[in-house]
Amino acid sequence: MIIFGYTLIFCVIGYLFGSMIFGQFIAWAKKKDLTTIGSTNPGATNVKREFGMGWAFLVSCLDAIKGMVAIYICYGIYIVAIYRVGYTDPNMYCLVYLAGVFACLGHCFPVQYVSSLIANRGNRDKARKYKGGKGVSTTGGVLFAVSPYLGLIAFLIWLLTVLITRYVSLGSLLCMTIASLFVLIPPLGHFYLFNGNGGFPWLDTWSMGESYQQYPWLMIGTLIILMCNNVILTCKHRPNIIKLISHQESKLF
Repeated sequence: MIIFGYTLIFCVIGYLFGSMIFGQFIAWAKKKDLTTIGSTNPGATNVKREFGMGWAFLVSCLDAIKGMVAIYICYGIYIVAIYRVGYTDPNMYCLVYLAGVFACLGHCFPVQYVSSLIANRGNRDKARKYKGGKGVSTTGGVLFAVSPYLGLIAFLIWLLTVLITRYVSLGSLLCMTIASLFVLIPPLGHFYLFNGNGGFPWLDTWSMGESYQQYPWLMIGTLIILMCNNVILTCKHRPNIIKLISHQESKLF
């Protein structure tokens, strides 16, 4: 019950952080509404088209950081409330990454959007101005929180795909899915959040290679959680996938 309770807390924290739609906040400050402009998506790509690369870069960074911060806060809770009271099974470490999944979910379906839908009895037109983005930057931030290696791999895949094809959506879909599979490679685990050598020395140092054998759920659970992020991301990109197949997708440049 203790683990279940704290897992629920992790999900709520992640969802609330994810619900901060920075692209729309900036647009509102400029007295505009991104949900009525361009692709109507309040993400970095639409911000770039409307306000320029500088603002797009800021939004992308903020969206990534909120996913990372949600995980770090939940990690702190885990250390204080769970790890130090005897629940030291590394198999459970991956539960903290659920905060990342719910940060992505909150970015795609913010609490203010859901609340508006309920208040307006499902009227999407009235709730539209509160809708979220597609979760790409937030998912990227989650990958960086899980492992800087995974985050770097994802960024390089995205960059190469966009430079070659000029399709941002294709780069987003490929980078997150492919990078997540690298969780299966033990050496990358040296950079994991919960590795004592990875920046949190108060944890016992243990070999990720050995841990993959002793605690298989750590790897499997982390992979499943990252794939849940990718499912959300893919569902939000459904219109883009249709346009890519029909060669109607807009190119970045």
